Amino acid sequence: MDIREFEAFVPGVLERMRADGYSPGTVGTAEWVYGLFADYCKKEGVEQVDEDAAARFLLDRFGFEADEGYLAPPQCAIRKPLLNAFEVYRTGTYCRTHQQGAVHDVPEGMKPLYSLLITDFVSNQYDICENTKRRKIWVASRFLTFISESGVEDIGELTLGEVDAFLESQSHLASETVRCERGVLREMLDWLAARGLVGFTGQSALPPGCRGRRAYIPSCFTRDEVERMLGCIDRSTSQGKLRLAVMSLFAFTGIRVGDAQALDLGDILWDEGIIRIAQKKTGIPLDVPLVEEVRWPLADYIRNSRPDCPDDPDALFVTVRAPHRRMSSRSSFYRVICKCMGDAGVEPGNRHHGPHSLRHSLATNMLNADVPVSAISDVLGHRDVKSTEFYLSVDLSHSRDLALEVPL
Repeated sequence: MDIREFEAFVPGVLERMRADGYSPGTVGTAEWVYGLFADYCKKEGVEQVDEDAAARFLLDRFGFEADEGYLAPPQCAIRKPLLNAFEVYRTGTYCRTHQQGAVHDVPEGMKPLYSLLITDFVSNQYDICENTKRRKIWVASRFLTFISESGVEDIGELTLGEVDAFLESQSHLASETVRCERGVLREMLDWLAARGLVGFTGQSALPPGCRGRRAYIPSCFTRDEVERMLGCIDRSTSQGKLRLAVMSLFAFTGIRVGDAQALDLGDILWDEGIIRIAQKKTGIPLDVPLVEEVRWPLADYIRNSRPDCPDDPDALFVTVRAPHRRMSSRSSFYRVICKCMGDAGVEPGNRHHGPHSLRHSLATNMLNADVPVSAISDVLGHRDVKSTEFYLSVDLSHSRDLALEVPL
């Protein structure tokens, strides 16, 4: 599109962002970026307003590459509106986040099918969360790009060989990632087969199974390591009170990071001694005990450290620096854990060391304390005890009890 088309198109994108729940501040930033970009295109005589022009604008005006894998939050805030606009123009929709792995392009010949998959296969699934939708879009883009580069020009030409070759090309990824890719690909092929676009179903190409489900041992930290992480926090500062509240919540409740992001002040039922969670992963409500190790750090944070958040006054965890917003980024919680780990001198080695590792640690340490698996399952919010039994894989003390003697 040219600059006149772009300027006529932008108001619709801004209205879409408002309808999708973006804050007035975010929409205002987008409007500012669009204005700067339009002025840049006019000044530089840009005839074709596209992603390449946006990349030159970001480099010339703000000094960073548009396709950098990780950007600081201010750079993301500047890049995001442009990516939103071009995604809406190209596909009719956009991803809510644009860090590495969230923005996708596909070869020209596959773009009509890619748009169809986004609008009909993914967007119409109202019973799945946004993260799941983004993952399905990610897998679809990788698969379509791979088969196009393999010489498939029409999806009707797809064979089982290309499907197997794609999965083989992903073997460098973590087993859990590959398992998720298989599931999405199976569902997508079923959808394509039902519409007569491919000659086989996902069920026949990728039969369901437990392959890769338990191919790794979950990372965990000992009780002593967790206590050292908690003990190193400076509780006299606002930042320290936030860190202690976050660390205590993860360490003693095993809450998932997505659920921590969504917590409101009203979810802490002080008199009843519970934290009420609407689990994003399962959709099942969960009441988590408000143990003393969590109660007092939360109370101290809320009373003495938590800043006002005008755009989201009910948010429990709020950014320390202005403008104060809900801590809605997973990386914010990840950085808290990493900071505490570094200050405590805890070496993660090859272990994962984000919030979910503390969930693993809680379950494993409870098992070491002879807490029944069924009770741990209730604490973690698992629908099936079999999910909790996964943590037996790192309960070495009990595993040794089950080991057979080696004949001498």
